[in-house]
Amino acid sequence: MEDLEQLVTTPTGRAWLKEAGPWADEKIRPSPRHDMTNFTIRETRIEDCDIDPRKIVGTSHARYNRGMTWREFLAYGQRIKTTLDVLETNPEYYEDPKGYATDTEPWHLLEINGELYIFTGNHRSVVAKFRAHEEGRIKQRVWSVDRLVVSKVAKRQYHELQAEYLLGGRDWGPKRELISEAGSTKQYRIFVDCILHGLNPNVHRLPLADAAAVVRKRNRVGKAVLNFPISLWNRLFK
Repeated sequence: MEDLEQLVTTPTGRAWLKEAGPWADEKIRPSPRHDMTNFTIRETRIEDCDIDPRKIVGTSHARYNRGMTWREFLAYGQRIKTTLDVLETNPEYYEDPKGYATDTEPWHLLEINGELYIFTGNHRSVVAKFRAHEEGRIKQRVWSVDRLVVSKVAKRQYHELQAEYLLGGRDWGPKRELISEAGSTKQYRIFVDCILHGLNPNVHRLPLADAAAVVRKRNRVGKAVLNFPISLWNRLFK
């Protein structure tokens, strides 16, 4: 803590550093968007909106999501000293970023199943998060949010599909097909391109919801043949 105190010089920053609750020692999580994209069934872009900064849990910025805590960010954020200085001298910048911002970088976040991840505006987001937790300012205007709905059912279905393949069977991961678009909202269906066990090497495009059942039916004879020696051994010698 002593090293951090030497790096944080503004009154508000020092107060947060010393007095922030246990939440400030949680690690800043990496954004899971890359891993979740193909399981996302709905995306909505929301412009010029309010968020609750307490729901910010991580960032896509590799400098900050590899073990740094929120409290440590107050000392080690790349431009955090300037950010905290602005908070003392020009706090309206944080009340209305579009109206008072002196730079052109948008403040954009991702919302994945109710949790917020910073895409741009890391320093502003950290300030907003401390203000929300420590000062009760739980409404923050930002430039935009991409709200994603990730299907846990689809993730489970894909896991179940992997267990149904025989040797030589595989797919290239889940993919998405746009099925509807209304305003800023897009809806997707998830499918897989499978190569199945057997003499037919053709690619089979299957809806993910049906894929495990189709592959199971296709492989039932092959699995019976493969399991026969084990079954016979167990009957004869156990």
